[in-house]
Amino acid sequence: MYTARKKIQKEKGLEPSEFEDSVAQAFFDLENGNQELKSELKDLYINNAVQMDIAGNRKAVVIHVPYRLRKAFKKIHVRLVRELEKKFSGKDVVYPAEIVGKRIRYRLDGAKVIKIFLDPKERNNTEYKLETFSAVYRRLCGKDMYTARKKIQKEKGLEPSEFEDSVAQAFFDLENGNQELKSELKDLYINNAVQMDIAGNRKAVVIHVPYRLRKAFKKIHVRLVRELEKKFSGKDVVIVATRRIVRPPKKGSAVQRPRTRTLTAVHDCILEDVVYPAEIVGKRIRYRLDGAKVIKIFLDPKERNNTEYKLETFSAVYRRLCGKDVAFEYPMTETA
Repeated sequence: MYTARKKIQKEKGLEPSEFEDSVAQAFFDLENGNQELKSELKDLYINNAVQMDIAGNRKAVVIHVPYRLRKAFKKIHVRLVRELEKKFSGKDVVYPAEIVGKRIRYRLDGAKVIKIFLDPKERNNTEYKLETFSAVYRRLCGKDMYTARKKIQKEKGLEPSEFEDSVAQAFFDLENGNQELKSELKDLYINNAVQMDIAGNRKAVVIHVPYRLRKAFKKIHVRLVRELEKKFSGKDVVIVATRRIVRPPKKGSAVQRPRTRTLTAVHDCILEDVVYPAEIVGKRIRYRLDGAKVIKIFLDPKERNNTEYKLETFSAVYRRLCGKDVAFEYPMTETA
């Protein structure tokens, strides 16, 4: 009797799992209920199927088919996947897309990344599944494909938040779609990102980047921030290098603490990062009548056009990062 079990033939006569039975049933239902696919599916069957977890609570259904039937499956691939994804709602059904190019890149830290170029003719059918392709390939072969997840590397292998994924995606899109920034962004990535509330219902996107990449980011800072602020419409973007404060050594200890790791030095460097590309040309500390301490910072007026609209943002971000109140001004220039 012809049943759904005929649509799956596992090696060595193993019994299908419950999930594999559900996939075989989906093939059986399509063969008997879909006039468009009925004749093509008649002699086709699968070897096995597995469900994988993808980033962002997404799932993928990976279906293995016999090698000798691969061409027959490719003929009906788009229609078949479309129908299967209807049956497995919210899950991506993975099947190989056509590869038109391949490039291997080595990062500054020595990590190897494979960049795969897919046929743009099938963009509408594959673009929404690029993260899925990468995750499935990593699971099957233990190798990394180049996707937006490569633009963020959090400490201790932590998973990025949904917002951090969106920032990494923005960097990935700029690298692949902006000719002006493409070459400079190639080896750059971020550590984390956070969204902050600013006065007047404004918001800021604070992006932390690796300390050793800070100079590379500063070279493209103005152009990069301009493009990111277009993507995060209405939000000010601030880029800060990741730094660590080291505790003072215990009394009598021979260990010396580097000057750059002291609290004062780190806070001063963070302040310079927050206001970049403007340079700090003066600093004044004021004490209020109630004893409160306010730091007044004077910025180089040469960068006034790029920074003046973000002075409130600079103050709020620095207060959040370092717990200090700062007021920003531009020094008065003498006129002839």
